[in-house]
Amino acid sequence: ALVLEALERVGLPDPQRIMDSYPHQLSGGQLQRALIALAILPGPRLLVADEPTSALDVTVQKQILDLLDDLRRELGIGVLLITHDLAIAASRADEVVVLQEGTIQEAGPTRAVFAAPRSAYTRALQADVPGLNPGRFATVRAERDERHPLTGADGQVEVRGVSRTFRARGREVRALADVSFTVPRGRTHALVGESGSGKSTAARVLLGLETVDAGAVSVGGRGVDPADAAGLRDVRRHLQIVHQNPFTSLDPRFTVGRIVREPLDLYRVGARAEREERAAWALDAVRLPESLRGRRPGALSGGQRQRVAIARALALRPDVLVLDEPTSALDVTVQASILEVLATLQRDLGLTYLFVSHDLGVVQQFADTLTVLRRGEVVESGTVADVFATPREEYTRTLIASIPARADVVAADAHGAEVRA
Repeated sequence: ALVLEALERVGLPDPQRIMDSYPHQLSGGQLQRALIALAILPGPRLLVADEPTSALDVTVQKQILDLLDDLRRELGIGVLLITHDLAIAASRADEVVVLQEGTIQEAGPTRAVFAAPRSAYTRALQADVPGLNPGRFATVRAERDERHPLTGADGQVEVRGVSRTFRARGREVRALADVSFTVPRGRTHALVGESGSGKSTAARVLLGLETVDAGAVSVGGRGVDPADAAGLRDVRRHLQIVHQNPFTSLDPRFTVGRIVREPLDLYRVGARAEREERAAWALDAVRLPESLRGRRPGALSGGQRQRVAIARALALRPDVLVLDEPTSALDVTVQASILEVLATLQRDLGLTYLFVSHDLGVVQQFADTLTVLRRGEVVESGTVADVFATPREEYTRTLIASIPARADVVAADAHGAEVRA
């Protein structure tokens, strides 16, 4: 009875079903609420929230943080919020302690720390938060536009009227419904939406990993058809993916050099010496030190592993990269460095990106155009500038409003006792 009461208190519908479910049967937001229920069950005076929203989409993130605020008020408990996201700290904390390598860089009321940070480290962290610095890559993108101007026939990726329905346990789940978008050559198109919106399915369709019920997909004018093995192999020569989690996407048995060279070996590109040279070029392109190239993934940090994943995708010198949440598992500083690498590579090589993300702060900073998906349907699409400035649909407005931003720092002081965490 106490467990059911706790599950109900954290806002989980049908708590009996939740209690009887296994973790893999629940969404990320439901799992996080279940963890919070477990934490409050003994009636603690202090709740330690260690990166409670880093793996969640932006709207679920807001719901979880609001829940923590509500529980703090209702139960009279303190919250110690551990986070790499300074925008969240700015909007949710009464006081902030900034740590670097185990040493306090500065501490004090949130308003004072964020309005006038004293340490260089805090200022650097602020500069790395997408929601606080939407124009961070404006200069690099302007240089890219000058080097690679668009023409009328520059649709590198074409997705037209794609629908996909899954059937399981006697019921149908519509993953995509008449989805269309175009990615211009040398530009970045984002797919955004909450968990279950169809983003990942659309990416898998583009990669030829999913069949479609209707519609067509092409990359560089070549059709993507999972039934055509030879044609699909040829398409993938020009189309590569960078996965979400660098801790699971790399083979732990291989050295960095072998991981990056593997696609070249599979496609039998040139002699071994040429493959080694191209692998070295790819690792140089992502700024990975030569001293790390003989190591295995287990000896690398998360940011270093993601650089290896990008280098592996670059080794074949493809035209298109599918970036599937490439920074969501990384802290804000490492995230900024990876995005800088990607922006620079696009400027220098004219790469085309399909950027799948639930982080609208990153999308605003990094993408040119976007498609907003909800339950497999296109809610709206257009340039990032237009959609963020004048979103037409309420769903899009809700997503944008969920981004912690600079305004939250000012609001923290204005609201006084209403500051939430």
